[in-house]
Amino acid sequence: MSGEKKFIPGTNPAWGREVPDGYDNSLVDKAGNNYDNGWNFDEKDDEEDESEPKKNGWDELAEGPKQ
Repeated sequence: MSGEKKFIPGTNPAWGREVPDGYDNSLVDKAGNNYDNGWNFDEKDDEEDESEPKKNGWDELAEGPKQ
């Protein structure tokens, strides 16, 4: 992390609703206070796990049936 402050999307930075370390979005701010604006959700920061590519349902279909 570069040390820049990240705030819960949809909030005003003046409110101080920073996301916890390791998250891009959260239902709880860095201080542990609950916050739900209807658009935020728990989303971990992808920078931590770039070693393994992410798969989705289309990837499984492309691989074919499991034997």
